[in-house]
Amino acid sequence: MGKKLVIAEKPMLAKAILDAIPGTAKSIKAGERVFYTEKGDYLVVALAGHVLQLKEPEDYDPKYKKWTLEDLPIFFPDWAAVPAQGKGNIVKCVKSLLPQADSVIHAGDVDDEGQLIVDELLRYCGYRGKVQRLYTSDTSTAALKKRLGMLEDNAKWEPLGVSAYARSVTDKTFGINFSRLYTKLNGTLLTVGRVQTPAMGLVVARDEAIENHVARKYYALEVQAEIDGRQPYIPAEFIPTKGNPLLGEEDKVWERKGLEKVLAECREKSFPAKVSKKEETEAPPLPFNLNKLNLYCSSRWGYDPQQVMEITQSLREKYRAITYNRSDSQYLTTEQFREAPGTVSRALANLGMQIPEIDTSRKSRCFDDSKVSAHTAIIPTNEKVNVGAMTRAEQNVYKAICGHYLIQFMPGCKKRKTNLRIDCPQGTFSATSVEVIDKGFKAVIRAGSEDKAPGALSGFAAGDYRACIMDGSVTEHETTPPRRYTKATLAADMSSVAKYVQDPQIKATLIRKDDGKEGESGSIGTGATRPAIIEGLVKRGFLREEGKYVISTELGRQFYRALPDAIKKPDVTAEWWLIQENIKDGKARPEDLFKKVLADFETVRRSVGTSRAVSAATADKSAGRKTVGVCPRCGKPVVEGSKGFGCSGYKDGCGFVLWMTGKYGAHKVLGDSGKKVTSAMAEKLLSKGKVLVKGLTSAKGTKYDAWVCMEDTGRGVFLKLSFDDLPQKKGKKRGTN
Repeated sequence: MGKKLVIAEKPMLAKAILDAIPGTAKSIKAGERVFYTEKGDYLVVALAGHVLQLKEPEDYDPKYKKWTLEDLPIFFPDWAAVPAQGKGNIVKCVKSLLPQADSVIHAGDVDDEGQLIVDELLRYCGYRGKVQRLYTSDTSTAALKKRLGMLEDNAKWEPLGVSAYARSVTDKTFGINFSRLYTKLNGTLLTVGRVQTPAMGLVVARDEAIENHVARKYYALEVQAEIDGRQPYIPAEFIPTKGNPLLGEEDKVWERKGLEKVLAECREKSFPAKVSKKEETEAPPLPFNLNKLNLYCSSRWGYDPQQVMEITQSLREKYRAITYNRSDSQYLTTEQFREAPGTVSRALANLGMQIPEIDTSRKSRCFDDSKVSAHTAIIPTNEKVNVGAMTRAEQNVYKAICGHYLIQFMPGCKKRKTNLRIDCPQGTFSATSVEVIDKGFKAVIRAGSEDKAPGALSGFAAGDYRACIMDGSVTEHETTPPRRYTKATLAADMSSVAKYVQDPQIKATLIRKDDGKEGESGSIGTGATRPAIIEGLVKRGFLREEGKYVISTELGRQFYRALPDAIKKPDVTAEWWLIQENIKDGKARPEDLFKKVLADFETVRRSVGTSRAVSAATADKSAGRKTVGVCPRCGKPVVEGSKGFGCSGYKDGCGFVLWMTGKYGAHKVLGDSGKKVTSAMAEKLLSKGKVLVKGLTSAKGTKYDAWVCMEDTGRGVFLKLSFDDLPQKKGKKRGTN
């Protein structure tokens, strides 16, 4: 009898599955840093998320290395995949194990991407055998044992993977074609993406709102109230009754005189007052998902999302100190609650702490199977960790993750809230004082709401009183613009971008797309992809960093404004999602999504024509470097660097460089003459192939003029001199001395 091959999406899931399989485990090395485990009748291998990526256009045909308008649109039916960088050994391992297996157990995450990750690998390996699906988000040993005995035919779930594949190919098609179109029309690298472009739009809109904000004065009335003749006086704020003509738009008072009149009418007068009390318990905040961790780390230490991603990746892979770090969930399973005594004990030992108030029998609201998605919250693992070996940043993040987990087993913060209400003809005077009775979890960690010292109002018992308004003042305030984005707050807004969408149908679709995903409400991108997307916007010159803030550049603003609504708004995500859902239900095919994006491209190309999206001056300043021409190899912009003029497509494999100085040919002649290739010379060499250089110096010290000509062999760029058809000097015939 052959083996059953379990393909798990990630190592932690593979470990959980192995714990549910009886027998003795044997780990077998299958390549550099690649292992699989044999246990009983099972072979278990772990992937590392996506191990394949879609081919680049030049993988199909080298001609696509050069960007041209004539090649657009670029699209390949049945767009194929290849091993992702650094994942080839995992692919080889799986391919070698498949012939040993009678059947395969698909253990991808229970979402579209999880389905695709394993399905596409099996297709790539040419596997045609039996595939069963382990479809559960409950990774407890008991649940996995049960599910391993209740496997279903993978065919039931394949439409989810087909939908994810359609989205992946469409994203590729969208990005390649629109990016090449706008880059070629504008002579500078301008990329377009379904997620990156609306994310850029968020920053552009925020910056314009800030810069166009006109401060406007509004007013408030604050009084000192004497309660039943007792001192000290209680400060209270006037709140006009709804519908009071004092209130203008935004429920603010825009005229001082009205409040001055209220104060004059109420000063030294007595009104009925009521004091009420209520005890409340503030529950510990939930454990972190990636989005919440980004915000916390940004506010505490100024770490941006990319830094947090790198730190948590190290904590997970190097130290095995935390669970899956890219999670979008803040909830944990019942099984994780049962495992809590060991996890808590280990975390405390790693931190060198003792917290008597922790009670692992206390079950907080975070333990809710119904709210767990494909992942669970980010928490510490039950592993011995040398915290002293960590960097300071790693320690900070690890302690924060541990802290937000440990407080789940601590009592809430108990408070007594005292409210004062004084009724007067035009509204009410209101005051509140909060007294902390028992700090609970706040005695250990700085989390949750910020508590202020209680005021004198807390000393009053609940009941009816008489209040005399002793004095007061009308205070002047100004409206303030919204705050600029940090990388963390931008990532957070990307998780709820629907709130900025005006079209009610698109807004509703975006929200429905995230139904059941705690922490996501009408989102673009994922917690795992947003940091890299934001970094990309900065690297491409669409955003710039100013301290902890990200601000749109002139390039980003001009480009975003010029793009048609059809390709720059979150609407694209909503429209694609509807088609993806139809694909899952068998009501549409991937080709329907492909046709849509190709049709949208043709519509935009016709409407754009040959017009620019950004000015030539802005294009030249792109990313802070001057563009001197177009690369003769790939068609991308050539930009000025410190030592030469290089192709901006170097990351895509283009090696074109025109050096400013050199030891051979015309480079040597220029150097001997005290000259080098300037940006003006580079522009002519790239556009005309040659440039006239005057005042060169011969070995005898004689001055002369010559053409410097550029020759690109594909392996290097060489400069040589030519004396053909030199311009005639004034007063001399060509060819004379």
